[in-house]
Amino acid sequence: MPIIFQNQIHPQDPVYNPSVWYVTEAWPGGMDTRLKYADNVIPFVCRQSEFLLWNDEYYEDHCTEFENQMSSIRRKLLVRSIVVFPSEFCYKLEHSAPKTFQYIFDRVLDVAEEYNQKLDGVKEMTSREGF
Repeated sequence: MPIIFQNQIHPQDPVYNPSVWYVTEAWPGGMDTRLKYADNVIPFVCRQSEFLLWNDEYYEDHCTEFENQMSSIRRKLLVRSIVVFPSEFCYKLEHSAPKTFQYIFDRVLDVAEEYNQKLDGVKEMTSREGF
C-alpha cells in the first residue's frame, strides 16, 4: 500500500529513507523545524499557527486547502512513491476538528484506493504482455 500511517515521524526517518515521502504538520509560514530541510517532506498545512490546530469552524476552507495539498501527494503516488502520514497528527486533528478529520481521512483512503486501481490496471496489462 503506498500510503502508510506511522505513529510518529522522527527527524531521522527522511534521512534513512530518502525514497519515502513524509507528510508533516505545517502552518502558514512555517513547519516542523526538525524536518524542514529534508528533501522528501511534504508540508501539510493543518494549523492556524504553530500552536493552534485547525478546528471545524472553518470546515469548508480546510477541505479546500486539503484538496489543494492533495495534488502533491497524488503526484508522488503516481510515480509509485510511498507516502507516510503521521497518525499522531491524525489523532490530534480528530479531537480538535472531528468533521475536518473525517473528511481528510476519507479522502486519503479514496486516493489510496484510486492509486491501487491504477496499479491493478498496470499489473493486468503487464501480465497479459508476458512481463
